[in-house]
Amino acid sequence: MDRYLLISLSFILLLLQSSIFPFLFGGVHQPDIWLVSVIIVSMIFPLRTAFSLAVIGGFLQDLVISNFFGLHLFPYIVIAYLVAKWGKARYNRYWYISVLAVMFGSMVYIILSGIILATGGVIVKFWTYPLYMGIPFVLYNTLFSVFFHYVLWSLKVERESRW
Repeated sequence: MDRYLLISLSFILLLLQSSIFPFLFGGVHQPDIWLVSVIIVSMIFPLRTAFSLAVIGGFLQDLVISNFFGLHLFPYIVIAYLVAKWGKARYNRYWYISVLAVMFGSMVYIILSGIILATGGVIVKFWTYPLYMGIPFVLYNTLFSVFFHYVLWSLKVERESRW
């Protein structure tokens, strides 16, 4: 993925995540399309591209959308590494592989964000937080992963032209 495409994708994701989705999903529960994109990009593209999108997405989401606490940056990088390590070996052209990877990544994100919030001094009940926040989060991300699978696979260039 070239630099301009990465910047364009980041701008579109920032616009969707910061202004359009809070309007459509008004409330606590909304999908995290940065996370969905980071997971699918780390399955399709090289690790450098996945880390770039994870750092850009985590930093922008921490800086612009939420507080400057680091709740998104660290989990995005960890999840990009885990998916690139174990998810790339699978034949990831099928949409259901992306769905399973996004389900796994969303569950890991809920666990990591609960740990980060608990170390930051927030009282987190480790049974109710994954149930209340995790189930809708995983379901929304899973639904959006089917759409993003086809969009992000269309951005991949299979091989360079010979001319």
